[in-house]
Amino acid sequence: MFACLAVLFALLYSGNSGATTISGVVIDSLTNERLPGVVVKLVNSSVGTHTDAEGRFSLFIDDTDEIEEGLKFHLIGFHDKTIRIDDFESPDNLKIYMSYSAWKLDQVVVTATRREYILKDVPITTELITAEEFKETGALTVDEALSSHIGVNISDDLSGKGVILRGIDPSRVLIMIDGDRVIGRVQGSLDMGQISLANVERIEIVKGTGATLYGSDAIGGVVNIITKKPSAFNSLDLYSSYGSFNTYDFQAGVNSTVIGRGINLTAKFMHTDGFDLDESTEHTNGLEDTDRFNANAKMLFKPPIISIWIFRWDSWLRIKTGRNPRWCR
Repeated sequence: MFACLAVLFALLYSGNSGATTISGVVIDSLTNERLPGVVVKLVNSSVGTHTDAEGRFSLFIDDTDEIEEGLKFHLIGFHDKTIRIDDFESPDNLKIYMSYSAWKLDQVVVTATRREYILKDVPITTELITAEEFKETGALTVDEALSSHIGVNISDDLSGKGVILRGIDPSRVLIMIDGDRVIGRVQGSLDMGQISLANVERIEIVKGTGATLYGSDAIGGVVNIITKKPSAFNSLDLYSSYGSFNTYDFQAGVNSTVIGRGINLTAKFMHTDGFDLDESTEHTNGLEDTDRFNANAKMLFKPPIISIWIFRWDSWLRIKTGRNPRWCR
């Protein structure tokens, strides 16, 4: 009996001899506050995690050979940081300091004033989340992209995943797509988890009151989702991913130009079995079984400039003589 246990233990130990766990905390270098929501990934690998509300992370790696190129830390509004585990004495108590990054100020934004402005010149503070940052954080829906942004919180309740700006509830935060209001509020909130990032170019965020431009539902601020414009090149994009809890995602996009019309079509399907943290209750404490389908279409048409000149010569005059007018030429 003891011999069998010894052999089993040896097999288990040999099978995990190359495994390791890397853990630590991520800290703001300026304020020394811990940073939640930081994406932690192995360089050139899909293995990763993110920091919790206390700024802590723990990453289990099956093969230590995968960590030779180091770990990359990413958070919107901060400089990316890449470290090598060999530079630390122990991999289970890392302290990572991240510093603020300067905003990209050459982008053109439209939300703050309803006119095109270069970001550095816009009179109202406007923040951007770009498509490159979607990829860095692994976000698939708008709520996931916003949740890692500074000063933005996501409320998750029966009405869906609403946007909270500077503590103001979702009913006072205006959501737009390409400058048009999004309808379908439930108890004053719009579910951002239903909007896919498949066809999104950037997200513009204006914090603070926007009531003078957009009305009372913009007291907390404005979130404007800008979609991609059709290009002059024909292209086909395919994307898929798979994760835990039987979560998979399929995405397809077609861009084409037909008779001077640019057409962009995007379709996406996502499924997850979800999970329940407490199965003794009737409701789901976690993530419900979900199937979600999104489709987007956009067409750009520039009609040719046609000038029509209309000349008219009226050779008839109306002359009034006495009581009854008469026509003469």
